[in-house]
Amino acid sequence: RLTALVATGMAIIVAGSAFGDGPQKNRVAGSAKFGFAHVWIEAHSDANGMNARGRFRLQQGSGDWIGRVTGLNVVGNRAVACGVITKSNNSTIPVGSGFIQYFEDNGSPGSQDRSRTVFVDAPPVVCPPPTRDDLFRLNRGNYVVEDN
Repeated sequence: RLTALVATGMAIIVAGSAFGDGPQKNRVAGSAKFGFAHVWIEAHSDANGMNARGRFRLQQGSGDWIGRVTGLNVVGNRAVACGVITKSNNSTIPVGSGFIQYFEDNGSPGSQDRSRTVFVDAPPVVCPPPTRDDLFRLNRGNYVVEDN
């Protein structure tokens, strides 16, 4: 009788995995132009915000910064990705600095999406909540925020 219950439990787990009901993930992805700036992001984490990873890039004027995402905080249609700058051509914001990138996804095609980049001296240990309201509206592009 115990063997039957264990076998049934395993069958349910296998069936769930076979149908794509695996672990849930949070995600933010996309790119946007703001006239003189261009932002790219691809970041994801577990549903609880743990194990964040991904890439960030900002080109603004003659500046070009690339970063590794180390944190992600997603609430509804808003997200914050934070991390460390790994490549920089600007000594004002050197390698090792931190970034905080705010996003608001207001649906496709993205004309109502908003975002803002903030550079900080050191990479944040924890991303702040995505509640900042002074975000810039995209000229072109689209962000997709998934809160799972």
